[in-house]
Formats: sequence, C-alpha cells, structure tokens
Amino acid sequence: MPLNQIAPMALKISEACAASRCGRTAIYQALRRGELRGMKRGKSTLILETDLRQWLEGLPTITPIEQTGKAASKLLGNVSKATTR
Repeated sequence: MPLNQIAPMALKISEACAASRCGRTAIYQALRRGELRGMKRGKSTLILETDLRQWLEGLPTITPIEQTGKAASKLLGNVSKATTR
C-alpha cells in the first residue's frame, strides 16, 4: 500500500457502517451491549478496525437448509402459501 493511502486504524461510526455494511442502529446497539468496543475522542466515537473485524467475525453464520426431507418440504410449503395469498 502506498504511503499516501494508509489504512485507518480507527473508524468513525459512519466509516464503520460503510466498512461493515451495517446500519448505525446495529453499530450503536452492539456498542451498548458490549459486543463491540468503542472509544471517545472528543465528541467522536471511534472503533478500532480490528475490533470491528472481530465483531463481524463473531456474528452468526447462515447454515444451509437441508435440500431433502421434512425441513425442505416445510420451507417450500410455507413459501408457496405465502405467494398464493
């Protein structure tokens, strides 16, 4: 990375939202719950890039639904009912 393009170590809330693709409410809720660490610099709330990455990596993962069996037919049944209403 060129010297004039140094990656920020700390992000403002708006920058953390853009970097994580999460909304302000989600970021502030995570801060309030203690799931995400923030620091104050004057009036600005700063989040370390490493803390943001760690919080994102700790979010629940999506597990694939079984393609055959009861779970899939139940899901497909619910989808077809929802689309016919």
